[in-house]
Amino acid sequence: MGLFESALQVLALQGPAVVGVAGVCLYVGNYCLLVLQRTDSRCIGYFLVNMAAAACVLVSLTRDFNLASAMIQVLWIALGTVGIALRLARRKRGQAAAGAVPALPRDARRRAPPARGAMRRTPGRVRVQGLGR
Repeated sequence: MGLFESALQVLALQGPAVVGVAGVCLYVGNYCLLVLQRTDSRCIGYFLVNMAAAACVLVSLTRDFNLASAMIQVLWIALGTVGIALRLARRKRGQAAAGAVPALPRDARRRAPPARGAMRRTPGRVRVQGLGR
């Protein structure tokens, strides 16, 4: 038996476990990105990665089934689906209300000027906008 055949045998026996570990890595990686502010929990990608992680863990449960773990993975996939559907519906409503003009990225949106007398922070000091110098 060659190396390739033995690798296939091991993968057939341990395949679901490998997929489950990949799912755990997706969960942990996605959460690390969230904590480090490299992703936003409101974006669709965040939900997609969590759903992929849950699907991977669910695949791993085909080998050693655990009802509680299966239930939480199915719930995670269902909540992710609802979250994506809500965001897509909100995006569609927003475009319809704006006359089908795509929304600007966050960085491109203009901020409203501060109200008269509002506090504005400048490097090293706090200034009151609109009152005096």
